[in-house]
Amino acid sequence: MSKTIRDYLDIVKVKGGYGEVSKAAVNVLKGHNHRGGGNIVPANKDHQGYTFFTKPNLNLSYYNLTMARRLTFLANNDPTSMASAIRCMLSPHVLDNWGMSTMPIYSTMPGAEELPRSQFVDDRYPFIPVLSNTLVSLSGWPDLVADVMNSKEGLRKETVSWVDSIGDIYSSFDLTANFQNMDGNPVLALIAAWVEYATRVAEGSMNPYASMIVENEIDYQTRIYRIVLDPTKTFVRQIAEVGVAFPSAVPFGANFNYTQDALFNNETEQISMRFSCTGVRYNDPISIYNFNRIVETFNSSMREGKRSNDMKLLKPNELQMFNYSGFPRINDNYQFEWWVTNEEYARVLASMGIKAPEATGSLDTLGVPETLNINNIA
Repeated sequence: MSKTIRDYLDIVKVKGGYGEVSKAAVNVLKGHNHRGGGNIVPANKDHQGYTFFTKPNLNLSYYNLTMARRLTFLANNDPTSMASAIRCMLSPHVLDNWGMSTMPIYSTMPGAEELPRSQFVDDRYPFIPVLSNTLVSLSGWPDLVADVMNSKEGLRKETVSWVDSIGDIYSSFDLTANFQNMDGNPVLALIAAWVEYATRVAEGSMNPYASMIVENEIDYQTRIYRIVLDPTKTFVRQIAEVGVAFPSAVPFGANFNYTQDALFNNETEQISMRFSCTGVRYNDPISIYNFNRIVETFNSSMREGKRSNDMKLLKPNELQMFNYSGFPRINDNYQFEWWVTNEEYARVLASMGIKAPEATGSLDTLGVPETLNINNIA
């Protein structure tokens, strides 16, 4: 049997003390590199992955908004306005299996009026897309550090040490998030409204929903998920889940800095926000359960038994077509999936001149090859 180029490369590497290229990872696990010539294993290259911020549950009903002057702009009746979008991202509208609201979005107090839902916010989506899409960096994650107890020294200064702490992080810490600023400052406006509401609830001039009071819940908290993927963005390699978090600072100051040398304020190209956090889980399987559960809570079509009928799992060659669309999910094999409704799937294909498939159809049924190059579609 003739040798291949790989076989000859293995021979060269073995003679050089590096071991076979095809068994590099196995060799590192199996035995000691007693020649000290270095390891030829591939470097770890995790993809940055995704960051998700869950929607809080602020009571931004009309009557409540009138209690704070700086929040009255959110009572905009135009469903295409930025104010309406901000209000709906902070005050979600969850529907149950029968299409009934599970959250009292509109106040029933005298003088209140129904505020329309934004045309730009999907109430079935549990996360705040504008924060994920404009996020530049997120830093401040704490390390898991074991407390060590040392015994008193003996006659010969000898001591004994042992671990004296738990393997969970329940302490408080701050995360610093930098966001790409957009024309009109929507991210700053969203965070400012979020913090304003929290302070008004603290002083008692605004009220949470009655259900939040009864259940003794803090309605302005969010949960931050950091999901690290493999280089192909297919599998979840690591996941972090903040217990609870909320923004605790609004960087208004940089907007009002002035210098005569510049026509535009370059200091506001990025905005830095502080999130006060309590507790974090690293690589805990329950974080995957929680992530999927929040998606299913907001979109009942993502639940087991309904997902395969109401939704369409996107294949790798379809993902680019459906950018800015879809609902995330992590399956049992730790694959990160994106699902879209059958209607959205058919609509996007139709907009590209491709015949709409049946509810259970796919690109395969349309004769579209798996290697479809989206960039070549006019």
